[in-house]
Amino acid sequence: MHDGRSKEHLSNVFKKAVHISYKLVGEAYPNRPESVLQGLSVPEGAGHDESIQETFVKYVKSDDWDTAINFLRQHPQAASARVSSNGTALHYAIEKSCSVRIIQELVELMAMEHLEIQNWIGFTAFDCLIILFPERVEVAECMVKKNPDLLLKSEMALVVVAQGHTKGERMARYLYSLTRPETIKVIDAAQLIFDGFRLHRFDLAWDLIQRYPKLAMATDKNDNIPLVTLASNRFAFKSGRPLHLWEKLIYHG
Repeated sequence: MHDGRSKEHLSNVFKKAVHISYKLVGEAYPNRPESVLQGLSVPEGAGHDESIQETFVKYVKSDDWDTAINFLRQHPQAASARVSSNGTALHYAIEKSCSVRIIQELVELMAMEHLEIQNWIGFTAFDCLIILFPERVEVAECMVKKNPDLLLKSEMALVVVAQGHTKGERMARYLYSLTRPETIKVIDAAQLIFDGFRLHRFDLAWDLIQRYPKLAMATDKNDNIPLVTLASNRFAFKSGRPLHLWEKLIYHG
């Protein structure tokens, strides 16, 4: 009888253990003892990366760039730290219009993938550069040299963004030189042509039209037609008089 009761007891204990094993610890053992780890020191190295990133962010936000860059040389993992608007130090440096030297040194110390990090609205540091300061072509060049895929990674047609900016003529030419025309969406190509005519930048516009003549009658995002814009722009023609469509295409090759 004793053996029978023991087996029954063990069976109940086992069933209870199986049932408990699928619960959270706090639910299964609500009267848990005070942690035996309380009061012990944190193991060396715990939170080390977080502390490094916080220190780097502090230097960046205080505009102590020489210290920040030297710190980044010693701790390259800090390059992914988020500074403001959930962007990196490179975002911050571009938004603050820091010197070419500072931005170049940051780029050199960052990995390729760090240049692809997006801020809270989905812009990379390269996107921010083209949107805010399209005149800074030398900065764009150093970033593209580090990561040639930046144009492909962007969700925007950056050559069109640059072309539409009053200070973006050189940047538009540079980005266009890196872009295969056949990869530009029709609506973006029409916008690029329209802005070229509007701002009297005819080189990129004519290159696209000579490659794809039908783009002259395509519509951009605002339903503008490049040819209509051109017809109303007397400065586009050497004689000063508007030309018919076929004359324009022949006139410009």
